[in-house]
Order: sequence, then C-alpha cells, then structure tokens
Amino acid sequence: SVNTRRLSCYERRRQARTSTASAASLRALRKETESSPSSSEADAVGGAALEQVEVGVRAEDSVEESSGVGVSDEERERETELERESESKWKELVSESEIVGREKSEALERDQRYPLWFALPLQPGERRVTKRYEVVENQVYSFEQCIGTLDVIVNIRMTVVVLSGGGLFVHAPVAPTEECLRLMRELEEIHGEVKCIVLPTTAVEHKINLGPFARKYPKADVYVAPRQWSFPLNLPLALLGLGFRKAEIIQEDGDYPWTRDFDYTTLDLTVGIGPFVEVAFYHKKTRSLLVTDTVFNIPEEAPEVCLVDPMPLLKRSRDDKRDAIVDTKENRTRGWWKTTLFAIFFQPSSVEFDITGYPVTLNWRNEEWVEKVKSVQNRLLVAPILQVLVYSRDPLGALDYLQRIGRWNFQRIIPAHFSIVENTGPQDLRRAAKFLMEDSAVKNKRRKDLKGLPDLTPLLDWFQDRAAEFMAKNSKDGDASSAAAAQQQPKEDYPESELQLLRELTNFLTVTGIAGKAPEPDE
Repeated sequence: SVNTRRLSCYERRRQARTSTASAASLRALRKETESSPSSSEADAVGGAALEQVEVGVRAEDSVEESSGVGVSDEERERETELERESESKWKELVSESEIVGREKSEALERDQRYPLWFALPLQPGERRVTKRYEVVENQVYSFEQCIGTLDVIVNIRMTVVVLSGGGLFVHAPVAPTEECLRLMRELEEIHGEVKCIVLPTTAVEHKINLGPFARKYPKADVYVAPRQWSFPLNLPLALLGLGFRKAEIIQEDGDYPWTRDFDYTTLDLTVGIGPFVEVAFYHKKTRSLLVTDTVFNIPEEAPEVCLVDPMPLLKRSRDDKRDAIVDTKENRTRGWWKTTLFAIFFQPSSVEFDITGYPVTLNWRNEEWVEKVKSVQNRLLVAPILQVLVYSRDPLGALDYLQRIGRWNFQRIIPAHFSIVENTGPQDLRRAAKFLMEDSAVKNKRRKDLKGLPDLTPLLDWFQDRAAEFMAKNSKDGDASSAAAAQQQPKEDYPESELQLLRELTNFLTVTGIAGKAPEPDE
C-alpha cells in the first residue's frame, strides 16, 4: 500500500542515522520520502499513525538541515522514544492493510462465483469473471466472460445498448454473477433500468443464461429468437429457466418497443435434428451491427478476460504435454494462437492424435500452424463450421440473410465472440460471404434468374468494393488502411488442410441423417 511504501522510506532514514550516515545520503533518503505520495493520498487504514510518524521525522529533518551532517544526542534520544511509541502502530498499519487487501480479494472472488454453472458444465467452472467495456460513449457497452472446454477458452460477450427513451436493451445475456449485476447496476443508475432482454439465437451456450439473467430483472420484457429447441428432449422455455415468465417470439415484421432504435432480420435454417436460428440487430444511432455467430474477427492477442487465469493458455502453448508450464507473455500469446485453431477447426492439421500415447495423446508435429493462424487473424470471417456444416444445408437462405444485413449502413460489428470490429461496413460483409457465391445452388439460381443474360454480379461486386474503398479513404471516420489490407487477404478464407476434419464430420452427420441432406444442385 501507499502507507507501507512511505513507512519503508522513514525506516531506512532512521537506519541511516543510526549508522552515522553522511549528510548527502540523508538528504537523498529524505528526497525519496518526499517524492512518494502524500499522506492525503494514502490508505485510510493507519492514517493517524502515519501522520504521527511523519511529524516526528520532519522535526528530525529540520535538525539535520541546521547541523548539515546529522542529529544531536538529544534529538537521537527523542527519535528513539518516538520509535518505541510508533513501532507497534507501524506493525498494526501493515497488518491491517494486508487484511483489508485479502478481504477485498476474497469478496471479489465471491462476487464472481456462479452457482448454476453446472447446468452447462463448461470451463471456467464456477468462477465467471466479468469485464465491462464502453464501446460507444454513453451508448453501447460490452460485458465479457469466458467459456470453453478442454482448455480451449474464448470470450463470450453480452452487449448492452441504451434505448432512446431511456433504459437498457440487453443482447445475449451472460452468467448473472454478483459482479456482473453490480456492473449492470452502475449503468442502471445512469441510464435507467433494464427494459428488454433478448436471446438472439438457438445456440445453447447463450440460451443457458437467459432464464437466470431474466429472473434478476422481473420487470424487463423478454424476447427470444424463433424455433427454440433443446436436445435430447425438446423442452419448453419454462423448463429452461424462465419458469412462468412470458417470452415473446421475435417475428420478422413484428412491432416491439425497441424497433424505434433497431432494425433486425432473422436467419432461419434447418440443420438435421434442429433449426439454426439467429437474429441480427442494427442499432441505427451508433451504426452498430449486433450478431451472435454470423461472423467473427480473431484478434492476435487473447481477450483480457481470458488472461485472468492464464493456465489454460499456458497449457495449450506447449508442443508436448510433458513440457514444463512457463508463464511468459510469449507463451500466453502462443497458447492463444493454438486456442483459436482448436476453437474454429476442432483439430488443427499440425496436431497428431495418438491414443496409444495416453495421457500424451496430442502433439504438435510442426510449426506450419503459425502461418495458418496468421491467415485468419484480423479478418471478418464466417466460422468454418457454419460454412461447411450449416450454410451448406441452405446456401440460398444464408446468402439472402447476409444480403439483408448488407443493406444496413453499419460501421461497427459486435459479435458474441472474439473481438469487436471497428471501421467496417457492408463491403467487408460481402467479402466474408463470397464463399456462398461459389456454391452450385447459388450459381444455378443466378443462371435461372438471368434467363440467358450475361452474369454481371462479379462486375457489380468489383464496383461496389471500389466504391466502398473510395468512401473509406475519403471519410473522416473511415479507416484508410482497410482497403489496402483487404487486397492483401488470402483468396480462400481457410486453408483446405484445416477444413478436412469438418468435411468428414459433415459427411458422417449427413450419412447418419443427423444433419440432413444438402440441397441437390438443379441442372
């Protein structure tokens, strides 16, 4: 603490006097003491004791100034007496400061506990640290926690938007720990109470938090994406945590209290055993696009919330489980890079799986993975599992959804995972959706629509991209480097070697009937 640092300086000055230090060394120590924070900035604990010590030492300083070398015998006796009187108070000050610090730490950890974590038993388990960020001043806030399994830990994001009529709009709620609720209360004191809670997806990692979060705000209206389902039993929302609370299903042309602030559109695909549904929101005032899993942007560095407990990253940083765990910035970054590969590809091609080597079953056999990670960082992309497994079930429906989003004039994308993308726009979303334009079903529909006329779509896309780049270069808010960066991006979204496992998984799910058949191309 501040008090402890100042007392340390005073103690060293007394030792210097006892050892008949020179005037120069005494003056140096006095200067160091005076350069430390003043008692008015110090901790409240033990403040009175510290003031008493300061008065005595400064009196001693005045004697030093007059003599120029040290203190007299009378002053040394006075100093010794003062030390006897204040020694116990110094110890009490340090002890109480340590106790206060420990109590604060324990209280914070209690606030971070989430007793319902076992409903979906994923890492990090019971402790759910929450980090809050202001995305747009006094308008949009991000709340981040961690989620994952097998030491593959990423961030999960809840977005809170201030409504124009006052109150808060909560998108994709996270675990309502006491820490999270305290951060929410701070916003409520400024902007008003929570009015709307929205579950924008059917994905279980987001759905699991809806009921517990909504129960903390009984006056708020609850809205959910359509076609909610669960596996293996398709339970109603009442049995998924909402109880008797009414949740309104979001309809494509519905009229809701938040439609004054938001435009929205829905992706509704059927993938084998259940639907894949997501509602995207466009906040008109801040030009912010809120999505769940539609697109993502992988940062080079791990999100702050993933560094609170760096152990999963440090474990992932190793090439062999028998390697020692060493906590360095380099290893944290290396662990994050490997984590992102596991998160989006499940099993990177550079990893060798050998069950006979248990417990050392996964080994990194080469460094080719480094360039593969770099190729997917800082790019707006559709997740490979969505490209290969989900969107391939209905490429026309997926493309229509992305094109509807592309009509909004957004400048920021806030996904539920990885990083928020600033200085972006519809042209970047079109680039992310280009893989769909190569799908045979999309090509055949385009040919039918053209009825023998030449396909000008590539030319139109080229002109749209050039126009967007021109606007970015000449806009006050635009990022002039984004156009150049786009030109340097790889032609393919992902290395084919990394998609092999996903393609095999898709084929297996299709053959077994779990994922349903992809549409046959019409000739």
